Amino acid sequence: MGTRIRKAIGYALTDLEENDPRINWASPLLDFELFDGTSPDGEPMTFDGLADYIARNNPGSPIPGLLRVEAKIRPYTPLNDCVIHDTEGGDPAVLVVVPPSYLGSWTHSDDDIDYIEAHFGEGPDTDPVVTPVPGGFYPFNGVFMDRQTGLDLIAGRTMGFRHGIRDGVSPEELDGLARNIRLDGDPVDTPGPFTNAAEAVDRITPRLPEEVKHLASFGALFTDPLGWSGLRPVHYKWWS
Repeated sequence: MGTRIRKAIGYALTDLEENDPRINWASPLLDFELFDGTSPDGEPMTFDGLADYIARNNPGSPIPGLLRVEAKIRPYTPLNDCVIHDTEGGDPAVLVVVPPSYLGSWTHSDDDIDYIEAHFGEGPDTDPVVTPVPGGFYPFNGVFMDRQTGLDLIAGRTMGFRHGIRDGVSPEELDGLARNIRLDGDPVDTPGPFTNAAEAVDRITPRLPEEVKHLASFGALFTDPLGWSGLRPVHYKWWS
């Protein structure tokens, strides 16, 4: 089989080191030879298995229904296809997690147009490229979380702070906008998570799809239960 160009959008760590302690390297999600394995709790590592896990832990969530549809579309696709860490043709410092229900639309390979574009120069452009997408991806863009705690932030107040940065308001006004941010669901009179603008800039990050968090937990992908909070939206191109 020849080398193929591959592209994906998803949520990534881009600074991995060899045997990085943030990653559980024994996770079945990183066993790329696995086609019929089980989770650390003995559950099938399949789309249906993940759907059952989410349904038990989050009754009423719509995600299991989406995953069961995906399972019917791709019955022989292993769940670890949702985690990309290619140390041969890809960048070993990059690990990308794709929401399972978006696997079909957020990844592709061996695309004729991509292949032609990669050969416009004197030789094929086969270097892996990761491009940050700070705004995130539809339908998950425009919402944010606190990367330190993984908790969701009220979108309107967070956007107000970001607009303050864009518009160049005074440092005092920007600090006030940062203090005005609240966690999603908190009463208005509850103190917010940030005391100043620098703290907010450091900790505000695009919110992750819930199924990415569930996938990471189901497959024990990280050594820290909040390890997923370090993931950032990216576009990734590599050859494999």
